[in-house]
Amino acid sequence: MEVKLLKDEKTSAPEFYLKHKDYFDEKIITVLEDTNNKYLKEKDKNGILQAALIIAKKDNMELRRQLSDTKNYNKFCKQLLKDAKADKNDLEKRIDDLAKIIDKIEKDKDTLIDDLIKELEIANKEIERLKIENEKNSRPTTTKKNSTNSNLPPSTDFSHKKINSRVKTDKKVGGQINHPGHFIKPKTPNSVKVYHVKYVPKGALPHVGEDGKIDYYYTQELDSNFSVVVSETQYILDPNGEDLPKEVLNKYKITGVSYGKNIKSLVLLLNIKGTVPLKRLCEIINEYSNNNFNLKESTICNWNTEFHAKTKDFRQNIMSNILRHNIIHVDETSSTVNGKVKWVQCLTNKFGTYYFLVDKRGDNENGVIKKLENFSHYVVHDHFKPYYKYLEKAIHCECGAHILRYLKAGYELEGSFECSKLMILIREMLKEKKKLLSEGKNEMESARIEDFKKRYKAIIESSIDEFEKKNHGIKKKYIPDYIKLFKRMLEYIDKHFAFLLDFNVPFDNNEAERACRKVKNKKKTSTQFRDFDFAHKYFENLSVFETLNKNHENIYNFLTKTF
Repeated sequence: MEVKLLKDEKTSAPEFYLKHKDYFDEKIITVLEDTNNKYLKEKDKNGILQAALIIAKKDNMELRRQLSDTKNYNKFCKQLLKDAKADKNDLEKRIDDLAKIIDKIEKDKDTLIDDLIKELEIANKEIERLKIENEKNSRPTTTKKNSTNSNLPPSTDFSHKKINSRVKTDKKVGGQINHPGHFIKPKTPNSVKVYHVKYVPKGALPHVGEDGKIDYYYTQELDSNFSVVVSETQYILDPNGEDLPKEVLNKYKITGVSYGKNIKSLVLLLNIKGTVPLKRLCEIINEYSNNNFNLKESTICNWNTEFHAKTKDFRQNIMSNILRHNIIHVDETSSTVNGKVKWVQCLTNKFGTYYFLVDKRGDNENGVIKKLENFSHYVVHDHFKPYYKYLEKAIHCECGAHILRYLKAGYELEGSFECSKLMILIREMLKEKKKLLSEGKNEMESARIEDFKKRYKAIIESSIDEFEKKNHGIKKKYIPDYIKLFKRMLEYIDKHFAFLLDFNVPFDNNEAERACRKVKNKKKTSTQFRDFDFAHKYFENLSVFETLNKNHENIYNFLTKTF
């Protein structure tokens, strides 16, 4: 409705408003609607702003947490960088020290060479003197043999102190500052404690989540607790009851209290692998259990017997696996049973190890020789004659490490320079084989092998001829050991070159010697066995242990499964 207001209209205000009431009502409604719409719009804007504020607060909290993690990680990285710089400085210092040492060696080189030439001249004169004495049918005066130039074990050496070839520095003994350490790897925890802290321990490890961020830092502590667990089984007589297995009835035939598989396994592990003597082992276990156990030596012997009986099939498999391989190592060492010397023969390769206890070293009715009588592949040994006598079908290979020891004795004790030449030649052969293997080759050219053989023979034959010319008619007992060795090496030359003719054949017999060392370790701790039968079972049980160890299997777990 359109209302026209006139300036000259003489009407009071109330009357005017009443007259044009519809007009003013419409105007008021329009104003109210506009105001309400503006209010609603402002309210919506306010809601949006509040929601945005909440999101902003959450983002701010997340950014603060990320900032904290970043600061911790940055601190961790700074420490790593600091350690790396320290290592770098240390290495640079060591390089400088070595450079100074090299410069000093270079300066003194000529002087050292002159000194060595003088010493060599003196040594040649001494050799000539010894040769003159030898011509008079008198054996040369020599120093004693030791483990480096004979078959004597290291324990027989006069002094066990080894010459330290390291260059002396001003550094303190032990680990150097900031050197990389060797630490225990983290395990899956059995229990977890959580602490909210301002700072983490210095050595704490960061746990990185799937998103690549550090969730937390952690430390671990490993420990063990020995406890005695008593398991009781009750039996109620009942005519309608079940029949117990025969092994259960026999198990408690003597006494109603017995030991479980875990303590049996632990004790045999300490006795056989740890070579702990029976009496000492009983004392340790009884004391550790606070005398809840009353372990006796006879009990441990019975457990050895029980384990021996239960592993019969396993030992047969060991022997089958060893014989299936085309390379076998053999060796023998002494052991004492009830005051008498017995012999432990060892048969081993990468598949397993087996021990035989026999009366005589060269026993051909039992042990190694009996097992290998039909073996037609490689047998590696140290020139024990019964192997040649009884193992006719086998391909014999002699231990090169033994030959090097004998040659060293010939050089050091008898003054033979030919022994030194042969040592150098053999090491050259071994080095060339290793080089070819590193290049992915599995054989050496036949012409190269023949060249080595020619040089090998030339050194030996010239030395023998020279000695026999100067010492014609000399008695056998006065012939030097190195000449006897040369004759043997010439006779068995193919056995000494086996490691070159077939790259699968090893240079030495260390596989068997390491196995025999287990026997010697037992002898050192226990001195002797009281009974031959127990000793026999002990060494056959040791066969199981060494085979498991060689195949990287857990011996304790095997013991618990067996018992």
